[in-house]
Amino acid sequence: MSTLFWDITRPPYLAFAVGVQCGQKFQFKVDTLEDGICLLKDGETTIKGEDAICDYFISKCADQSLLGGDDAETVKEWRHIASTITKENVLEQIEKLDTYIATRTYIVRNVFTIADISMWAAIKLTEVEIPAKCTFASRWYTYISAIPSVKQTTGRVGGSLRMAAKQASAPKKEIATKKGEISLDGTPESMPELPFAEMGKVVTRFPPEASGYMHIGHVKAAMLNYYYAKRYQGKLLLRFDDTNPSKEKEEFETSIIEDLAKLGIKADLFSHTSDYFDVILDYARQMIREGLAFMDNTDQETMRKERMERKESKLRNTSPEENLRLFEALCRGEPEVQDYCLRAKIDMKSDNGTLRDPVLVRYFPLTHMRTGDKYKAYPCYDLACPIVDSIEGVTHAMRTTEYKDRDEQYMWIQKALRLRPVHLVEFARLNFQYTLMSKRKLTWMVEHHEVDGWDDPRFPTVKGVLRRGVQVEALRAFILSQGFSKRVVTMEWDKFWSDNKKILERNALRFMGVMKSDFVTLTLTNVQPGFIKVPNHPKDESKGVSDIAIGPQVMLERTDAQELKEGEEFTLMRWGSAKVTAIARDADGAVTGVTGEFVPNGDFKNTAKVNWVAVCPENHEVTVVEYDDLLTKKTLEETDNFEDFLTSKDHPTKMEYTVIVNNACKGLKENQIVQLERRGFYRCDVPDTENSPAKLILIPDGKKKAMSKLSGVLGHK
Repeated sequence: MSTLFWDITRPPYLAFAVGVQCGQKFQFKVDTLEDGICLLKDGETTIKGEDAICDYFISKCADQSLLGGDDAETVKEWRHIASTITKENVLEQIEKLDTYIATRTYIVRNVFTIADISMWAAIKLTEVEIPAKCTFASRWYTYISAIPSVKQTTGRVGGSLRMAAKQASAPKKEIATKKGEISLDGTPESMPELPFAEMGKVVTRFPPEASGYMHIGHVKAAMLNYYYAKRYQGKLLLRFDDTNPSKEKEEFETSIIEDLAKLGIKADLFSHTSDYFDVILDYARQMIREGLAFMDNTDQETMRKERMERKESKLRNTSPEENLRLFEALCRGEPEVQDYCLRAKIDMKSDNGTLRDPVLVRYFPLTHMRTGDKYKAYPCYDLACPIVDSIEGVTHAMRTTEYKDRDEQYMWIQKALRLRPVHLVEFARLNFQYTLMSKRKLTWMVEHHEVDGWDDPRFPTVKGVLRRGVQVEALRAFILSQGFSKRVVTMEWDKFWSDNKKILERNALRFMGVMKSDFVTLTLTNVQPGFIKVPNHPKDESKGVSDIAIGPQVMLERTDAQELKEGEEFTLMRWGSAKVTAIARDADGAVTGVTGEFVPNGDFKNTAKVNWVAVCPENHEVTVVEYDDLLTKKTLEETDNFEDFLTSKDHPTKMEYTVIVNNACKGLKENQIVQLERRGFYRCDVPDTENSPAKLILIPDGKKKAMSKLSGVLGHK
């Protein structure tokens, strides 16, 4: 394995990041080196200087894209600029970068190269903060810092510097002999530090649109924002994006607030985008006056075609005066301009489609749920979001990777309007197998009665998953374990349900039950009616005990009775041993009854274990509900019609049946979690009343089948 030696006075950010990006394995050691220039030793080969080490790493990598391909000369030019950066001229070079990077994601358009790493490393070494006015350079620097190879570099070098700081009082020679070594095999923490975050000053925001019920995908955004606001002793802003009056409903807004409360997420500030409509429209006027926006009545199909072909609208060069006149008429809702919209004038030739003159303001002849009929023209989210984020004091806007292309547009608007820039932080959205996340598709399922409503336990809505038995503690741990990964993957439910079960096991009271429609009676010849004391939880005495009825006749699950054999002992769970003396069968060989005797001092270790319920007046019944996946295909492709993959086409996805339970399993409260031994864990959805039994929902356990041989009806999906 190669070894990279570096002097504590000059951390090798560049060489380290390139090595990681190229997939090279090497040790990382602090040493005392001449002129602070790092060395790489690979067998008999010794290479001096970061640029030479980088070229060596790239030469050993199959992927040569870091060199820029056809843009190799541009890469060389910026590598040279990076090599000349000092604390004295860094601000000048940052301003140059700011102008150059304004319409680019990377220095070489959309390709990450060593030019980006070189400039990032050079700026990092100076420890100079990028000026607020250089919004594009700041956006680029934040983005590059979040790339895995670069982020790992920051963490590893920072760790070594902190270690060296602790040894600062020791002689320099001693530091050299205590060579700090860092391996590249470690996994970065899922919840890293926020870039440019200051304790007590961080403001995050969760900006849902009140156009549907909150689902588990939204939970990830809400929890990440809440976590970082609290981690930095800052504030979380809950802002409803109500820029589309055709979709928002007060019902959805109320539901989202309720769901956040159930998840333990409390916002410090609360607002609506509509609170700022006047401000946003004034900024739109500013853009018009400064020639940065124009009014356009091109029809939607033609506009889409022109944007695809990178062709400018025929109205793009209309005078600011005429554009302003048309805009004011649009705001008044005058009939002759209702087919107009306001578009930003950015770059129709851009490789980034979101910069091809996007729509900023459009006409809506609808009553807004908060502002009524005051407005006729409404700002689009793409205009409103960067404006309101800035003026509300948001420091870090967390967005899913699907917004990646829009980041440049977001930054362009803030710079064009001379607004305080906001740091963008990217994370992958959450997808699950066999699960629909689209509001449109979920609405279809509700309207076509494939489910019972938006809180149906088969749905990924917050209300649905909580009814299914998801514990907030498990959900929070799962979300934070995903962190800021940018890799969009479709998660399996199994692992999540398995972790959820661990929490259930700690708290759920234990009872027993048998299917009312399919049990076999065991007659015990030496037992009298009575009660025994049974712990409510086998590992937690604080849960107390219950008096469980026993008697000469007890009910067994048929699947258990079928396994019993004459002359053999078996274990009645939580009670004791019994011995089979006779088994009655019908003409087909099915067990119709069992006779036996209780064995007070029987052997529990090597016998079959069965759950049971005594036949007695104290018996109690509950209704059990099981659910199946709504889809038969794990992951739908974009070309798939989801209706073709509905499980209901083959069999029901919801089944109800009655279970006879111990007398102690009475008085269940809503949301109470219980375990029916060997059957599974259940959440009480409807409590016991005098007129009707409790309704229990089976909670999946990650095994895709029930415990023991009691498979239930639909299994544990």
